[in-house]
Amino acid sequence: MLKDQESYDEQDKGVERKLCVLGIVAGMIGASIGQAQADVIKMESFEMTSDAETYTDPMDPAIDHPLVNQPDQALVMHEGWSAWYRNTRNGVGLTDGDVFGVGQSGPGTWADGQQGYRLNDTDGAIDLHFDPVDGANTVHLSVFITDSVWEEDDLIQISWGTHTILDTLEMDIDDLNIEGRWLELTTTSRGFEALRITVDTNANDEGVFIDHIRWSQTVPSPGGLALLGLSLARPRRRR
Repeated sequence: MLKDQESYDEQDKGVERKLCVLGIVAGMIGASIGQAQADVIKMESFEMTSDAETYTDPMDPAIDHPLVNQPDQALVMHEGWSAWYRNTRNGVGLTDGDVFGVGQSGPGTWADGQQGYRLNDTDGAIDLHFDPVDGANTVHLSVFITDSVWEEDDLIQISWGTHTILDTLEMDIDDLNIEGRWLELTTTSRGFEALRITVDTNANDEGVFIDHIRWSQTVPSPGGLALLGLSLARPRRRR
């Protein structure tokens, strides 16, 4: 009986974790409804010049390090944002040449313009950091997650300061209904926050594409706050 109860508790916790992530995604999409949005302070759609569609990292993949732009390769860092590689798999990292960084290849269409940032087949963790934007209390971004067979050790995390927008830790991405389409995510904060996107994958058909990031000042309406709270609410477990 004790083993059965432990099994039930573990399954129940797993369901709660999945419901929590689904609630976060639904809440961030729904929170944009009912907000009175001021003028956008800054926007990043990655339409700058990028010399190629692939990037090969010349650094040792066994050692954590920042990614640096290389001649005749895809752009990986720019004013206002940077990328960092962390060895989490003891693999080749980006040394084998991957569709990575700023470029056109990716989803059939981009959310805004002709390019975006591609985090694909990273063979380790990539942290994409965006500097805080003065005066912004809201961030919006478009995210496309490829429809693939993701493994449980694959990871996608998006946060703005202490605010979690998406976190698939200890979850199967295939079960979350977030693949194969553009997701419009947003969150609001009272502080001066930095956007961080982390992706850890190990297959060339596992990719996350980022586009149309907007920093703005918004005043959530009562309806928008209610929708966000409803979406993030966790169900209580019945006993």
